[in-house]
Amino acid sequence: MRRRTVTWMVVGAFLGVLGAGSGAQAESLDRDALMREARQNKALARYIKVNGLPDVAERLPITDEPPWDNHQVVVDYLDIRKEISFARARVLGAPEVHTRRYQRMLTDADIHRLRGRAGLVGGSAPACDGDCAAHADCPHRQAQ
Repeated sequence: MRRRTVTWMVVGAFLGVLGAGSGAQAESLDRDALMREARQNKALARYIKVNGLPDVAERLPITDEPPWDNHQVVVDYLDIRKEISFARARVLGAPEVHTRRYQRMLTDADIHRLRGRAGLVGGSAPACDGDCAAHADCPHRQAQ
C-alpha cells in the first residue's frame, strides 16, 4: 500500500513539472508591449533609444538558475542580422540589475523564419534575405 502511494506521488510530481514547463511559452510583443518591457528594463530601453525599434520582439521564459528574473526579452534586427536578449538579474530578491544577456548573429534560416512572423515591431523587413548576389542594393553587402 505504501509503495503505491509513493508511486502516485512521484507520478503526480512529474506531471506537475511537465505541466508547469509546457505553460511557459514565447510571447510575441507588439510595439506597446515592447515599450512596457523597456520601462521595466533600463538596458533594453537604452538599446532601443540608440538603435531604434527592432523588427521582431518576444518575451521568453528563463529557466536558468538564479539570479535571472523569470523572463527575457529577445529583440531581432533583421537588417543587421542581430539578435539580442535582455533580462533582469535579482539582487537580494529584487530585479535590480538590467543587462544584455546574450547577443548573436542571425543566420539566413533565422532571417527567413523571422520574416514570416506577423506583427513586426519596427515596420517592414528589408527585401534582402542575405543572398547579396541576388540583390544589388542588399544592406548586408554594405556590411561585408
